[in-house]
Formats: sequence, C-alpha cells, structure tokens
Amino acid sequence: HHLDAHSRWVDLAGAHLQQQFRQLRTCAPFAWEAMHPEGVHQMRVATRRLREALCVFADVLPATERDRLADDLAWLGRRLGVVRDCDVQRARLDGYARRLAREGVKLPAALETELEARRRQAQANLR
Repeated sequence: HHLDAHSRWVDLAGAHLQQQFRQLRTCAPFAWEAMHPEGVHQMRVATRRLREALCVFADVLPATERDRLADDLAWLGRRLGVVRDCDVQRARLDGYARRLAREGVKLPAALETELEARRRQAQANLR
C-alpha cells in the first residue's frame, strides 16, 4: 500500500507494523541459532519497536488483538532480554579477563562456566 500525505492513520499504522514484523522475522533465525549475539540483540530491538508502535497507534488498532499481541511481545521481549543480558555479561567478563591477564591474574573458570550454563538455559527457554 502506497503511503502519502493523504494516507489515513490506520494505513500508516499497518505499514509501520508490517515493516517491524519483517525485521523481527529477518532477525529470528539468527536469534534461534545463537551463533552470534547480534541476532538476539536485533530481534530484541525489533520487539521493542513493535511494542512501542502498538502504543503509538493504540487508538486505531483493535483493542483485543492489540492487547494480545502486546502480551506476546512482552513475553518474547523478556525471553530475549535474559539471553541478551548473558551476552552482555559475557562480553564484560571477557574484558575483565583480558585486563586481569595483563596483570598476571586469571579469572576463575567457574565464572565462565556458570555464565555459559545460564546462557544455554536462557537460549533453550527462548526457543
């Protein structure tokens, strides 16, 4: 559908939501595969953008469907958030390990093991 200065608010809402859903679908395989943290991050961004769009366009969207979708996106966002938090902590831990290594100190292996176990569990919950 072509949008222009005379387009209705509901048409703009539909076009924007479709665009955000395309982005979500594009990122999904990368998030599910867990091969690179960026997949989870980008899917989480798309989820947040969709949730915000539902709020912005709330007046022109059917309430029941909007609310159900908002609940589903909130659930997905929480699952993605746990995985993303593990990815961020892993990156920070790697940075700490490099700095400590320059001083001749080794990070306890249990930290990495625990974080990896949490990441695997979060990824399984996401799938």
